[in-house]
Amino acid sequence: MIYGKKFINIADKVKESNNFYMEAAEDHPDGLLVNFRVRQPEDLLHWLLGWGADVVVLEPEAFRNRVPR
Repeated sequence: MIYGKKFINIADKVKESNNFYMEAAEDHPDGLLVNFRVRQPEDLLHWLLGWGADVVVLEPEAFRNRVPR
């Protein structure tokens, strides 16, 4: 699961990206909450890093530690 406080600025782009692993996207006042289903978190790592500082990973914790803030 990823959540970005700054996703509010790019929420439409994230929704339109049609990422294969994206299960759901829910708008919140402080950002966009996105759920992904992947076999290996590494399958999503490159895509997440492409959004730069606009992404905050909530869980799993081991993966969150691999994505810089």
